[in-house]
Amino acid sequence: MADRLPGSWRADYHAHRSYEDQFSLGDQLWGLGIADRAVSQEVLRHDVVLTRADGARLYVIDRPWRQNQFIVAALEPDYLGYSSQSTVDLEGPKSIAVTSDPVRAACDIARRLLPRYQEATGQVEQWAREFLLFGLTPANASYLQVAFTWQDDGDLHARTDHLSAALLLRQYSFRYDREAAAFLLPDTLSEEQKSQLIQRTALDLGAIGISVSVARGTPRPVLSERRVATEAASLHDLNGHAARAESLYEIVALLREATDAKTGPLTAAESFIRTLGARATTLAPEPLRDEFTVAFTTIATRASRLIHDLTELALGAGETDAITQARGPHTWDQLLASDAASAAPPSAAVPAPTPAASAVGTPPAPRTR
Repeated sequence: MADRLPGSWRADYHAHRSYEDQFSLGDQLWGLGIADRAVSQEVLRHDVVLTRADGARLYVIDRPWRQNQFIVAALEPDYLGYSSQSTVDLEGPKSIAVTSDPVRAACDIARRLLPRYQEATGQVEQWAREFLLFGLTPANASYLQVAFTWQDDGDLHARTDHLSAALLLRQYSFRYDREAAAFLLPDTLSEEQKSQLIQRTALDLGAIGISVSVARGTPRPVLSERRVATEAASLHDLNGHAARAESLYEIVALLREATDAKTGPLTAAESFIRTLGARATTLAPEPLRDEFTVAFTTIATRASRLIHDLTELALGAGETDAITQARGPHTWDQLLASDAASAAPPSAAVPAPTPAASAVGTPPAPRTR
């Protein structure tokens, strides 16, 4: 059956040596239905877990009291950071019954279960994005925590119990490792690349108020808690990252890093100008001190305005990215068309919509901050 499902799937068989064994996976069921009743009310001798290449899992058991039938259910998408302990309860797809014919069973799963699973996981990711966009406040940001832990073998494990923090980790190339029960960076990255990604991730998480901790089993010179908290980013390095940016989210992260109130190089530049101005005014001939004060203050004010404008730009770009990810790129054509129609002058001749077009409905208006 696994060979006939769309995509690449692996099947893992588990024999139950005791009654309690059926709950190790049964407690991870996602969505109600006949699978939930079977696990809670019957004694199951074994199960099979089908795992797709992206981490999606299906749970297969005998259907009690029905020969030659099986139950297939979805397991929680832990690779997205979701579990029954998550801060939000999102309903998964209902389990289904299939026959023992592998071809027919695979067709039923592909037609009845996988589309609902895809829809449910899409809702998980949409919730995480919308929380970052509309629900994240200084008050609740402190409840989002990411714990980085260096392992003795040199790997870095990242753990979080919040969907939005898990989404940010995945956007920085972290991938969930089920055996480690943590998010890890790909082994294909070099130590330098891992170090850069870790630093940027920690700085970005901290910039929006998410609590970040770093622990290590053995000393690591690459990254330390002090460096994450206090070291100013190099504008030269940020320029290099900007040239290699591959997503709008990376652009937003770089803007935030450049304008960070504690570690941003642009903030440091403004402070440098004000400090330099104070010293220059003190050292300049007395008749020229007022001119020095005005000149340096004007330039420092421009730097402050630049930081403010870039901060606003980062907010707007972040909202654009979140809406695009949640609704798809096509939504902007609809929104811009709606804005253009509403901005048309009253005297302009606007053709009446055809019945086919009016049946589609008005595109949703963009959300405002």
